[in-house]
Amino acid sequence: MSKKLKELTQEREGYRSKVMTSARQIYLAGLGAFSRSTEEGRKLFDTLVTEGEKLEGQSRDYAEKKVSGVVDRASDNWDRLESVFEERVAKVINRLGVPTHNDVKDLSQRVDELNQSVQKMLGSASKPKAPARSTAKKTPASTAKQTSSAE
Repeated sequence: MSKKLKELTQEREGYRSKVMTSARQIYLAGLGAFSRSTEEGRKLFDTLVTEGEKLEGQSRDYAEKKVSGVVDRASDNWDRLESVFEERVAKVINRLGVPTHNDVKDLSQRVDELNQSVQKMLGSASKPKAPARSTAKKTPASTAKQTSSAE
């Protein structure tokens, strides 16, 4: 029995030794993983930050292009709406007979031309002679007649 007991004890020691060796290897693997993760973790973190910055730049460019396109389309639509509105207002004003800016400008120019023609005509025509002054003295009766007739 003692031989059997010895064998069992040795067998147990073998298992125990194997378990202890396995446990130590697992512990060392954990330490190695921790060490490597801290080293590579920093590298991985830096790599992820770099990738994030690239992606941020790309997404910003994409967003700016999209916003610019929307602004351009909105501006075009606004310009078209403005021109349609101006055309409709011009039609209504025309129906009402309100002269346009060009009409007033043309009329103003025509009035200026007519004024110049009248001035030329007046300047070239002979001036009327001034009435001759009478040398006779006015009497108070004739002055009274002129005053009453003027009223």
